[in-house]
Amino acid sequence: MIAPSGLAFYKGKLFPKWNGNLLAGALRGIGVYRLELKNGKVVTEEPLLTDRKERIRDVRVGPDGEPRLVGELPWYVIIGAPDGNAYAIDVKGEVAGKWAPPEGIRAMGYTRPLENGNLLGKNGKSVFEITQEGKLVWQYTEKEGRDLHHDQERLANGNTLIVCNKDIMRPEISKKLLTDDCLLEVDKTGKIVWEWQTADHFNEFGFSDELKATIMNGYGEKTQIAMGGSPATKGMDWGHMNAASEIPASAGLTDPRFKAGNIIASYRPLSTLVVIDRQTNKIVWKIDDVSIGQDRKSTRLNSSHTDISRMPSSA
Repeated sequence: MIAPSGLAFYKGKLFPKWNGNLLAGALRGIGVYRLELKNGKVVTEEPLLTDRKERIRDVRVGPDGEPRLVGELPWYVIIGAPDGNAYAIDVKGEVAGKWAPPEGIRAMGYTRPLENGNLLGKNGKSVFEITQEGKLVWQYTEKEGRDLHHDQERLANGNTLIVCNKDIMRPEISKKLLTDDCLLEVDKTGKIVWEWQTADHFNEFGFSDELKATIMNGYGEKTQIAMGGSPATKGMDWGHMNAASEIPASAGLTDPRFKAGNIIASYRPLSTLVVIDRQTNKIVWKIDDVSIGQDRKSTRLNSSHTDISRMPSSA
């Protein structure tokens, strides 16, 4: 069963036979899974690093073609901690750096590094960028009732992609109030320039009649937990998008469904990956029939992304 999140298309000289393959980490399973695609179908599924007994939340490919994963030597991991700070942790579990949230923001929350050395954080209704010295240089604050959750990513054009959700009623989909996932693209001025709502594309998922009936009648808390999602609160968290990433030009894919700029997103309890065409807003590709365990987000760094020597003291 697949419950995916952090994803990357591979392109590099280190593993040339992997070029064009999709790499995904696993939470329910362990390690990383390599998916070879032909004509949009998964033809090879290879588990990697399963001997490490680790759940991988994010996958990235470095400029050298090396997959970058949580838990691999000799890199660092950035986490948003319960005390509100973000920490860089080395392979021995020692704190190598620490960032406090900027003034007016309660906590760093989900935090990921940017290519310019800054950090992109999220807390509550805000997504923000800070320098390594903690200076706030960019911020988007949600004012229309959406919940910003799980993932944010800087796009190639300099804008920011944000995963969100909002409660809606769609009687043609469910008798229940839905907590429905959405995507926002926000420019450097804080303006929303693109928005995508999952429920608007419900029929494009091609769900079975059985799953449609389950969604229509409502999961219930036990079913939601069994599917790998969070217990229902106000609305039914029916899709629970865990991650969304832009397909980079560097992936070098020729299939037009995977053209640069399209968005690949994952829905954890539905065990589904989709690709969204940015020009048509349609779902142009999906998989829901591979056996990767629950896969989410996290980030592994090296000093080419974050200058560890410039990190503030953790004391």
